[in-house]
Amino acid sequence: MKINGIHANKDGFKETIFNDDWSIILADVTEDSTDKDSRNGLGKTLLVEIINFCLGSNISNTLEKEELAGWSFSLDVEVNGDNFVFDRAPATQALVTISGDLHKWPIKTSDEYLKITVEDFKKVLGIRIFGITHQDNKPGQLSYRNLMSYFMRSDPTAFVDPFKYASYQKALPTQMANAYLLGLNDDYSYKFSEIEKKKKLLGDLQKAATSGMLDDFTGNMGELEAEKVRVSEKLESLKQRVAAFRVHDEYYEIQDEADVYTNDIHQLLNEINLHEKAIEQYEENIKLEHDISVADVESIYQQAGVYFNEQLKKKLDEVQAFHKTVVENRAQYLKDEIKRLRGLVSTKRKLVAQLSGKKESAMAVLNSHGALDEFSQLQNRVSSIQHQFDDVNNRIEKLVEFNNGMSKIAIEIEQLKQAMTQDYSERRTSVDEAIKIFNSNSEALYSEPGTLSINITSSGYKFGVKILRASSGGVTNMKVFCYDLLIAELSSRLRGRSIPLIHDSRIFDGVDERQIAKALKLAYKKSTQCGFQYICTINSDDVPYHLFDDEFRKIFDNSVVLRYSDSEPSGTLLGFRF
Repeated sequence: MKINGIHANKDGFKETIFNDDWSIILADVTEDSTDKDSRNGLGKTLLVEIINFCLGSNISNTLEKEELAGWSFSLDVEVNGDNFVFDRAPATQALVTISGDLHKWPIKTSDEYLKITVEDFKKVLGIRIFGITHQDNKPGQLSYRNLMSYFMRSDPTAFVDPFKYASYQKALPTQMANAYLLGLNDDYSYKFSEIEKKKKLLGDLQKAATSGMLDDFTGNMGELEAEKVRVSEKLESLKQRVAAFRVHDEYYEIQDEADVYTNDIHQLLNEINLHEKAIEQYEENIKLEHDISVADVESIYQQAGVYFNEQLKKKLDEVQAFHKTVVENRAQYLKDEIKRLRGLVSTKRKLVAQLSGKKESAMAVLNSHGALDEFSQLQNRVSSIQHQFDDVNNRIEKLVEFNNGMSKIAIEIEQLKQAMTQDYSERRTSVDEAIKIFNSNSEALYSEPGTLSINITSSGYKFGVKILRASSGGVTNMKVFCYDLLIAELSSRLRGRSIPLIHDSRIFDGVDERQIAKALKLAYKKSTQCGFQYICTINSDDVPYHLFDDEFRKIFDNSVVLRYSDSEPSGTLLGFRF
């Protein structure tokens, strides 16, 4: 892969055409600059972010700012000999527009351009740039962006650890990416991560048990076996008592009789209550029954202005006589009902008394024996102890399962380490080559060979780098520099996959000018000899011109493809500051 140029849809943007091998973007301090001017914000880091964005990275905070609304960026690239333009805008960041040699793109179209999702875009580039064909198969696997981020570090923490492009990077993708970049089998890293998940789960259970959160795992095996024996003996003893227990032959019959008596008494008391309420109501009705005389009716109507003649008075007398008969008959009926209900109440009270006596006799027998209560208590006790026994037995089974699980994990780890060691031995030639390259890179900067270490541990590969006698500031940055040159060389020279390596000026922060001079010379040498593209942004006053010989000074000046200036906003990448 090669980056030919970067463009934007706004006139103020400084379009850049890159060299095939070595390109420098220089941030100048001009004569017109003031003390308030600064190279920070000119666009050195932003340029790397835009290139990453056009190659499918997540959008950076800077690109999401309001000032860039309506902007779109285009990256001219060559991938496996085919030329494309990747266009992507912050406003529509989920899509990428592709133009160029579309007949070479796996997704076919008859149009002059192709618009696809970023996810599909990354899958295609993962295959074409890194040969990754399994990006959707498993979580934590290798990904195109995970690998590309090592070649274009733009995170503020990117130069702290050679094996991480950002401090937030998790262990599994870190290990898998570096295994791939160094020519190792990254599948082992994934397998170790799966074992680690099992181990962590069992470890969490063990911690929870220790803290008392999980009763099922408390106690050791010896304590649990002793508890099982104790509870088992108690359970067996109680079962024998229950088996030998004999209830009085008539106990259940008497209990049933007592229950019948109780139900009958309750029924009778309810009926008595209803009868007494009816009697009370009937007595109240008798008091309310009375008749009205004709004189009373006549008086009422006279007061209202109506007079009765003799004929009408005669008819009213007849009605009154009839009504009186009705009232007397109703009163007699209520009295008869009251008498009848009082008889029923008296009879039922006698029955209640008789049934209560029988119930008392039955209960006396039950209370004198108490056998059923005792038997029930014994049965409840057996159930309780049985539960304790089952609980202890369950704990033992789970503890056995836990111990077996830890043993299996230990075996799996050892087997995986053996397979990993065998695979590592088979790749020893390429691994040694990687170590030699890193040692050579570090020696070119510090006159002493550094060390790239690769160890096989119980959690997979463990990587490390050291640079001997590197006491000057910025040594960590130079570890990253040497490692990045290594992976770029391995990819290009040994795998035939040329991938551009881009370094932001921050990689030179705090680095001694002698190491900067050597680093620039080394980058030029490696990129031209190994056939990968190297792009670097640097501040002009960080360039140690006085340490360059005439030939390299000329090479450096001829390799400057773009200059930023801090004197005017137009001198920045975007043409304005924000």
